[in-house]
Amino acid sequence: MRNLVPAGPKDTVNVDESIDQTMRNAGEIEIVFDRSLKDRLKVILAIDNGGWSMDPYIEMVQTLFNYARSQFKDVKTFFFHNTIYDKLWEDPPRRSRPFNVDELVRLDPETRFIIVGDASMAPYELMATDGSIHLERGRANPAMTGSDS
Repeated sequence: MRNLVPAGPKDTVNVDESIDQTMRNAGEIEIVFDRSLKDRLKVILAIDNGGWSMDPYIEMVQTLFNYARSQFKDVKTFFFHNTIYDKLWEDPPRRSRPFNVDELVRLDPETRFIIVGDASMAPYELMATDGSIHLERGRANPAMTGSDS
């Protein structure tokens, strides 16, 4: 999951190309410089952080997030409970900073969306209209709609 592209000034010695050019130049040293490779990939991590069912995975998910932050150019973290409805949340309690999921299509095409969860929920939360356990966040459509419905 990397998108390495050359960026910045030519300040990195390309050893293999330098040797090749030196040999082609009859032994006269020719040092070839390249641009450094930078990771342009952006990542959105969405985590199911509600309820007790994710408790056994807290340490593993924290490790994943810490690793992701150190590896990618841009990492944003969002939260949801059980399934993604109309909004993701920027704050772990999922109260004050909503992010409309329709906005995801406007993000840079180099953005990857990773969902982390345990899929432990009642079936009605996926299949029923207003299936969310949060009544104040009810919606007209189920979280999951099949082709038969």
